[in-house]
Amino acid sequence: MLQINSHHFNTNNMKQQTRLLCLKRNLGKHFAMLLTLMLVAAFSYGQITYTWKTSPVDNSWTNASNWTPSSGSSTPGTAASDIVVITSGTPTISSGTFTIAKITVGNTASTQGTLNITGGTLNVSGSASPVTISGGVINNSAGTLSITASGTTNGITFGNPTSATAANTAGTGYFGAGALSISVAGASNYAVNFSNTSWTSPTVVPTMTFNNPTISLPSGSSGALINVAATSGGTTNGQISGSGVTLAAGSYYLINQLGAGSASATGVGTNLTINSGCTLSCTGSTTTASYGIN
Repeated sequence: MLQINSHHFNTNNMKQQTRLLCLKRNLGKHFAMLLTLMLVAAFSYGQITYTWKTSPVDNSWTNASNWTPSSGSSTPGTAASDIVVITSGTPTISSGTFTIAKITVGNTASTQGTLNITGGTLNVSGSASPVTISGGVINNSAGTLSITASGTTNGITFGNPTSATAANTAGTGYFGAGALSISVAGASNYAVNFSNTSWTSPTVVPTMTFNNPTISLPSGSSGALINVAATSGGTTNGQISGSGVTLAAGSYYLINQLGAGSASATGVGTNLTINSGCTLSCTGSTTTASYGIN
């Protein structure tokens, strides 16, 4: 009898230990899930959009009084997930290093935004069109703009402006002799993408200035330095200026024209102008896509 009771005691003890072990495992799984949710929530909460004020105190990027943040009271670049929107004024980076996830320089019905980089470094690294110019201006005269397009997105995108009036789109584009680097990860993406397909009136052509930038494209891809996109019923215009650019050896295109459109699509039109004095070259075996240059 004593032996049987001892046996029952040991069995019950083992069951209790098993239950405790299962409980610990379940608690561990729930804790991991909770921690993941907390991290996602923290990232979402920490992603702040900074909009340049229409009546800023001055032109300094680092003056918090010039920005309207979606939360908090800091300045862009406080967190690498920050988003910047400039549709008016002339915010200026003159020194320091700032890292953000996305910047859009555009316009409104009565204003045009211009970002001046006269010194310092602006790093833009993101997976959702890190740099978009939609009727605005980026003037990098003596600073550094470093763009990293992760995932399946393009480096610099020229999009449709909010307002297509001539006064608020004049001189739209990227300009300057400052250092520029664009790194693209997607196999079918582009360093520069002209996608202003509904910009038909007035005829204002966005300009991309190349002054020997550093361009990185995945070799063996269908990506390109420049893409001029079009859709049915749309027309895209773009022009290239500056001294030019030379791509390193690799299998990708220098210019891809028509993009999503086709020659037979109704109303499709793409026009790319390469200004005098600008040289585009590629040391790889493939230099142009099967699409022509208008």
